[in-house]
Amino acid sequence: AWLVPFNAVGPDERTLTALVEQEALDRMRAALAVVADPTVAPAEANVALAEARAQFARLSERLSAETSRLHAAVAPGHVAELASDLRGLAVIDLLGLLLGRIEEVLGALDSQPPARSTRMPLRLRGFLDWRTALRNGVRGALVTLICAGFWYATEWPDGPNLLAYVVPAASLLATAPSAGHAAREFALGTAISAVASVVTVTTLLPQAVGYWQVWLAMSLMMAPFIWLQLDPRWVRISTGYLIFFSAQLGVQNPLHLNIEATLNSSLAYLLGSAMVMLVFAVLLPPNDLREGRRLTRLLQRSVEGCARSSSWSRARSGYHRGALWEHWHIQVIERLTQRAAGLPAALHNDLVDGATSSIILGRALLRLQELAPQLPAAPRDDVREALGLLRHLSRDPLGTARRVRALSLRMPLSVEGVTDEGATDDHESGVSHHVVAATLRQIADVLAAYPAFYDRAGPLQALFAEPRRVRLAHMLPAERAW
Repeated sequence: AWLVPFNAVGPDERTLTALVEQEALDRMRAALAVVADPTVAPAEANVALAEARAQFARLSERLSAETSRLHAAVAPGHVAELASDLRGLAVIDLLGLLLGRIEEVLGALDSQPPARSTRMPLRLRGFLDWRTALRNGVRGALVTLICAGFWYATEWPDGPNLLAYVVPAASLLATAPSAGHAAREFALGTAISAVASVVTVTTLLPQAVGYWQVWLAMSLMMAPFIWLQLDPRWVRISTGYLIFFSAQLGVQNPLHLNIEATLNSSLAYLLGSAMVMLVFAVLLPPNDLREGRRLTRLLQRSVEGCARSSSWSRARSGYHRGALWEHWHIQVIERLTQRAAGLPAALHNDLVDGATSSIILGRALLRLQELAPQLPAAPRDDVREALGLLRHLSRDPLGTARRVRALSLRMPLSVEGVTDEGATDDHESGVSHHVVAATLRQIADVLAAYPAFYDRAGPLQALFAEPRRVRLAHMLPAERAW
């Protein structure tokens, strides 16, 4: 989440070489990938974690040295040089956030947890998608009504088994991010379980004598799908199989096999899976473009709302505000990533990168709100003007980026008492001016990198509305060079 906006801003090669040892960054990234792999043995993961810590120490040392140099540049005679290097300050800020997040990850992976006194309690906000929940509720009610009507009209003796499948299946699908897509895989797993239950009752269980042979027969039929649950690509199919396979067998103690009841139950589950797929995927199908448009607009409004001093700014500390913002937006971005899975790869990557940049924008806006009261009148007015522009950034993202960049260049010169020959009387105040200016430059760079994502009337929204009339070649124009 942090590397994407950093790469999108694209600092010049000189600045990046001065700040980062690329070899250390690549080695740390590879080590963290090994640690995150669930198939890696614990011993190998510990070695990779030690390597990640070593490379993190190298990067932190380089960043500390560069930060000390920039703080020294605030001394008299160096203010003009510092004001002309706001892009370097913005890169420093992004690197500091990136390394801070990596430090938190490494601390969480440590075998010894931190002391209780260092923990910061925080009530995180969950992303409540009411529209999706209501739509899944309508789907569940409709499929239940259809199956109940079928049972009432036909007086089928196994109608209760049909409802016994449909109700929990609809409830489970309602928890999926995209119930329409999950219904196909879930129904397929149920259909496989219906066939497997008939095979088990007719071939394996009649040969079983005693508890251990019954356990072995059922384990042979369930073990492959238990293993498949470790792979996200098969998790829905295996879940649909495992939940309803044992329910169709109806194993009793003592063992009493009823092949006729198993056949009727399997037929009811097959019919129920067909009904669920019909309602969730055909009658009320998913609309990924509509959901993508809604989620994209939601991220746009959240950034604009943050500039209006929304509820994000009422947390207890800067750490809490940033954590709340990041946690909520990552949930939205995860949903958007799933909705955009069917788009071309290049467009999908640009869309996800643009969505991820909202995390950086939000943190930068929260920092501006925190630092603004500490500024003198002139730079405080510049910050207020920038926040006023960002409250309506979806109208003209590129124009907003240009104006915010102009404000970032003007701010160091507007500080009363700062000249090329001397700094302000308050050293800390002089530092805050340039931190704010670098933050504004960072916001301008991110907006310029993804103007189409933040434009509510741009080509991205047109694609979501009428995908056949938009040429993908002109989807996400980016003005990366000023």
